[in-house]
Amino acid sequence: MQGEATLFVVDEDTSTQAAVMSLADAMHLRCEAFDSEEQFLRVYDASRSGCLITEVRGTAVSGLRLLQQLAAEGATLPVIFLTANATVPLAVRALRTGAVHLLEKPASEEDLWDAVQEALHLNRQRRRAECEQERMRYGLGKLNERERQVLEGIAQGRQNREIAKDLGIAVRTAELARARMMTKLGLNSLVDLLRFAIGAFPRVAGETPERERVSAGLEATALQTVAVGGNGNGANGNGANGNGHAKGAEPRLRPK
Repeated sequence: MQGEATLFVVDEDTSTQAAVMSLADAMHLRCEAFDSEEQFLRVYDASRSGCLITEVRGTAVSGLRLLQQLAAEGATLPVIFLTANATVPLAVRALRTGAVHLLEKPASEEDLWDAVQEALHLNRQRRRAECEQERMRYGLGKLNERERQVLEGIAQGRQNREIAKDLGIAVRTAELARARMMTKLGLNSLVDLLRFAIGAFPRVAGETPERERVSAGLEATALQTVAVGGNGNGANGNGANGNGHAKGAEPRLRPK
């Protein structure tokens, strides 16, 4: 199975269920079919990955209502809407509610294939973001109030002397707070700490001009050799030397 992802199809139309099941088999994915929203909601577990394919507005199934219910429960399962009566207002409403695609029935295998690939990619992105947010929350929970204040200053792109002045503390105290945070968070370099700070306080980071955050990053790089409590090399400085390899784009499989 492709990452244990599941195609959930909620549609009273048995021909649609059969088409999605056939597609799932071709894509080597698990597929589960349901005749109603209630049937699906009784068994759906938000921890499961995949995507939902459903009739946008049918006799027994309302994908719009189902998507609203999932959103209210905090679920991030991407949704592909199908409809036999596509109109521009309906398409706009569907996409505004957060649907990935709206396809007209009967959807071609190629269109459905592409839509599913996009939805699964989005699902992976959302799940990675959720894991990162959880990591941020866990890391912040390890810090005391002073360390959180210093971390917020780092997110703003402020240097040690500026943070110290704002908080009314000695520069050495701000430096020590940085060193303790790196140890508590298991970070290898001050640039990694800067990235964590921006992720932990995205709002204040967003209010700071990019040049100031870059300046803070350059300062962090220079300070790696004199990091308080460190061994002089900030682990190996890999977070700052730009030698990381970007992951290649995921291949797009197409039906033969």
